[in-house]
Amino acid sequence: MTPTRKRSRKSPLDANPVAFVYLRISLAAELALRRQSKACRALCEARGWKVGAVYADDGISAYAGKTRPDFERMLSDAVDHDGPVVIVSLDIDRLSRRVSELTRLIDLYDNHAVPFVTVQGGVDLTSPAGKLIATILTAVAEMESAHKAERMCLRYDQDRENGRPHWAYRPFGFHLDGDGHVAGDPFAGEAEEVGRLYTRFVAGAQLRALADGLNADGWTQPARVDKRTGATVGKPWTYDAVRKVLRSERNAGLLPDGTRGAWKPLTDADTYAKAVAILDANADTYGTDNKPRHLLTGLLACGGCGKRMTTHNRADKGRAYLCRRDRGGCGMVVKADPVDDIVSGAVVDFLAAPANRAGMVIPGEASEDAATHLAEIQAAERAREEVLATIDPELGVTKVHVAPRLRDIAKREEAARARLAKVRTASPALRLPEDPAALRLGWEVLGLEEQRAIIADVLEPVRIMAGKAVGPTFDPSRVVVRHRYPVAA
Repeated sequence: MTPTRKRSRKSPLDANPVAFVYLRISLAAELALRRQSKACRALCEARGWKVGAVYADDGISAYAGKTRPDFERMLSDAVDHDGPVVIVSLDIDRLSRRVSELTRLIDLYDNHAVPFVTVQGGVDLTSPAGKLIATILTAVAEMESAHKAERMCLRYDQDRENGRPHWAYRPFGFHLDGDGHVAGDPFAGEAEEVGRLYTRFVAGAQLRALADGLNADGWTQPARVDKRTGATVGKPWTYDAVRKVLRSERNAGLLPDGTRGAWKPLTDADTYAKAVAILDANADTYGTDNKPRHLLTGLLACGGCGKRMTTHNRADKGRAYLCRRDRGGCGMVVKADPVDDIVSGAVVDFLAAPANRAGMVIPGEASEDAATHLAEIQAAERAREEVLATIDPELGVTKVHVAPRLRDIAKREEAARARLAKVRTASPALRLPEDPAALRLGWEVLGLEEQRAIIADVLEPVRIMAGKAVGPTFDPSRVVVRHRYPVAA
């Protein structure tokens, strides 16, 4: 702990202190910071103070409660500095717009003899009256910020009621007017690209592949001001940026509450709902570094309720796959490692048979659209899960009641698969070697994402059934594997 610096009767300002200049602006604006710096340096020169360091928090509000890195560093440096220090800022509201933070500055003076001086409306902390004035000024600034926030909220509420929400930045695919509202028709080129993103994603394209495609075609994210350089740049597309676009209800012409907005949508509501359902089903597939973490997250279906299963790390029993109750599931759980081994073995055994490989390459017909058929198959799989989720014996709904709907879904799915068989091209799994020993080695050295892509191509969603025995022994019959391709006899 840094020892408290005793404050002498003599003012620190009379001891030729070193000046720590602090600059801040709520919205990133390099010129505004330059103006603050010029005024503070002029004051230091007039007082004969040497500027020891300059601290700047660009684009950070002092009212919102966010951490200001340079402000915190300045306070720490002022305490640790060997010799008298004075903090210089343009105005007191640049230092603080909350009374709670002003208290820290007053404590800094009382405990460590570090005062602050402002260019505008000088404040004197050496007297009780000066501290009172500083507190009043800060309280007024805090009240002004609160009133401004209230006015902005009222304006945004009124805009939402009129179907015209306010967007701080231009979204990909839209024009904005000066008030941050959608203006006129969708952004030419970008709007069509957003529609294609939804179509490809619902058809089975991976988010990272969509981002790579946008970058390869020369598209960037809407240009924004870089806080570090002040330049207006459009960043390249990333996995996470594409995910945010697909989740944005504005693309379907909807407000956050689900009501219709006053602008032209970039995709239909049904396609948007399908895309969000896929994102929800795979919400736990990727970590914060946007890398896949587990082999079968999102690729398993619960045999009890039909929901997709996610990964669950149990501190005492190890990793498992779970049908989550908080997402409408039934709570079924299964050990992860044995399931991973069974599914990986099923894929490798299937690819090891030359006859099975031969059935994976079917001549395509240019007149057909594989993406459309894939979307139909995935829609049928989700429809089956939704129907199974309605089964509730307590409410009198059993499998008998939903059987006609399940048969209808099965017929639609079978027809879509028949059409897809005419256009399916070579599977990515065929890039693995044909020799069984080399095949198994090749599978082991593949990256996790490549393994997941092959599993999704070769197998239907693997179903996990309820266990029949209680105990440490794993029951392999719980894992039901179905192949998407014909299996040779």
